[in-house]
Amino acid sequence: MLQPPQLQEVSRRYPQAIQELRDFLAKTGLPLDTPETLQHVSTLLHQDRTFHRDLTSHVWVAIHAANRQIS
Repeated sequence: MLQPPQLQEVSRRYPQAIQELRDFLAKTGLPLDTPETLQHVSTLLHQDRTFHRDLTSHVWVAIHAANRQIS
């Protein structure tokens, strides 16, 4: 788990990628900014093949758009 200073650095470095991911998750109806958000994502990844495929594709597009600078 990232620590608060690491989260702040990631937020500064990749604001567009983070916003796009938040938009993607919001469209799925997941609650954002709650302690349960990560658990919901994890559960969906294991139970919903379509969600897994779409999230994987979304992350690869974000990496490609960032010119593979996201580590």
